[in-house]
Amino acid sequence: LVCADDYDLSHYPLVRLVNNGLDYSKGMVFEIVDYIRQKLAPCSIDELETRFVQELGYSEQTVQGVTTMNSVLRFGRGSLVHIDTLQWTDEKRSHLEFHACNALTEANTAGRCYALVTDLMEYYQLPILGNGIAWTQTLLAELLMRGQRFRILGSARNAFVGVPNDYAIETLEDL
Repeated sequence: LVCADDYDLSHYPLVRLVNNGLDYSKGMVFEIVDYIRQKLAPCSIDELETRFVQELGYSEQTVQGVTTMNSVLRFGRGSLVHIDTLQWTDEKRSHLEFHACNALTEANTAGRCYALVTDLMEYYQLPILGNGIAWTQTLLAELLMRGQRFRILGSARNAFVGVPNDYAIETLEDL
């Protein structure tokens, strides 16, 4: 599913390596990723299942497989967004990480060894996302983890710590 771009499986049972410059169809997971990217907005998993499972006959596992792709982020409960839709840049990442560090510093000053994603959303000026996309707690947590400088803790995905941190916190239980 993940390496399907490298193989042409359109003429069963022939399997051949894709040659340079030839335009073979993309793999199933990459078709779904392209669909999300072209949407230019968050996309629900229900919409993906309707389109790709019910209409095109893909397996539900294939649709769920897009959540492991680097270019797809969780936007909210049951919805995904493509990183290109956000017009995410290194400058925006640095801006977000700067504010996350400030939030951690303020939390440490207040006696806490973690900061909250909700506080980051409420009290800090976050970078503007492309295509009129609004920040969600889920998206903010996904983007914080993406840079590998922060770790999100717990199933609520609200608390975060720096990586590494002075308290050796890696899980919610460590708190």
